[in-house]
Amino acid sequence: MKILSVFIFIAVLQLSCTEAVTQGDAKQPGGENAESKYLKISGVYPHLAVFNEGGGLFCGGNGGEGGIGAITPWAGKLWMVTYSAHCPAGSSDKLYSIDENLQLHIHPESVGGTPANRLIHTKSDQLITGPYFIDSKGKVRVIPPSVMPGRWTATATHLTDPDNMVYMYDMEGALFEVNVHTLAVKKLFQKPIPGWHGKGGYTAQNKLIIANNGEHQKFDIDPALLQVGGEPKNKEEMGALATWDGSKWEIVERRQFTDVTGPGGIYGSPDNNAPAWSIGWDKRSVILKLLDGGKWFTYRMPKATHTYDHWGGWYTEWPRIREIGNNKMLMDMHGMFYDFPKTFTRANSGGITPIGSHLRYIPDFCNWNGQLVLSTDETTILQNSYPGRSQSNLWFGKVDD
Repeated sequence: MKILSVFIFIAVLQLSCTEAVTQGDAKQPGGENAESKYLKISGVYPHLAVFNEGGGLFCGGNGGEGGIGAITPWAGKLWMVTYSAHCPAGSSDKLYSIDENLQLHIHPESVGGTPANRLIHTKSDQLITGPYFIDSKGKVRVIPPSVMPGRWTATATHLTDPDNMVYMYDMEGALFEVNVHTLAVKKLFQKPIPGWHGKGGYTAQNKLIIANNGEHQKFDIDPALLQVGGEPKNKEEMGALATWDGSKWEIVERRQFTDVTGPGGIYGSPDNNAPAWSIGWDKRSVILKLLDGGKWFTYRMPKATHTYDHWGGWYTEWPRIREIGNNKMLMDMHGMFYDFPKTFTRANSGGITPIGSHLRYIPDFCNWNGQLVLSTDETTILQNSYPGRSQSNLWFGKVDD
């Protein structure tokens, strides 16, 4: 499949390959004029490569990994955040935006960390990604790690005050609520559910749904912190999918789950009757959970590879289901791309179609100006000193590629 063969990320050419070939106006990002202005190699613009500094600044994991955790079209630009491996108190990673001329901007409000969350809060007209709140004109506000430390994996619609509040969920499992106007922060729970690698979060059918895709090999969570669940009852119990209705927590399944979303995607659920989906796995297969009409249903799909299997969940960062334009959705899970029908419900469960397999980290993807954009967690210096610096880039193309 072409979409895989074109993944040639040559970040070392960042400086040497950015001279203009022709000097036309770049009216459309990635369009003909923009493409002619910058060198493009198999869907990759080397000048858009991003780095983090390394050297242990702010945290021990700083610069050891340099993934692009979330990408979102907003306010006329493509916004993205990078992450280091384990930096809840901040790092040298940045908030970036790419403008219509394919110019890469680093925002001075950057505080780094390990973010991969994104939500467009329609009531306040803001993009929330990482700890950043970005208005419709591109003005950035930030909650500093000193106020709200965490590795942000999901932002979700609030159950009782959706106009003014959101939930923030972090990789250690903590759950916060934030006022989108004042940025006031309140921690709700330190560790409400078992598992040690928090992932997706989404609100649907009057429930907050959160996922966790990891487990420590020895159970070491303080039982007093847990609102539901406990030690694994067998070797297959790792991670969790759980719900909270504002008063009661429930475990849906004690397995490893990653993304949680629905037909509203990055905008949140369109109404209280809309379904929700979550993707996970066990030793047998990929698992798709469906919440429809207040009940959970389970579907299984074959794995493309076992490469992503791990008790800690470290190798599934970050499978997603996301809209990619023309009312179509794409699912990436366990090394397989799928066409995913936006209409998937209990009564309409057909149409999930595999496109092809891969062996990469693809933390996020989106449609931007008619193109499919894939982010990466590319070259790292984890057990690999040769690159010198961790680095990642974007791929621009079409689904048919």
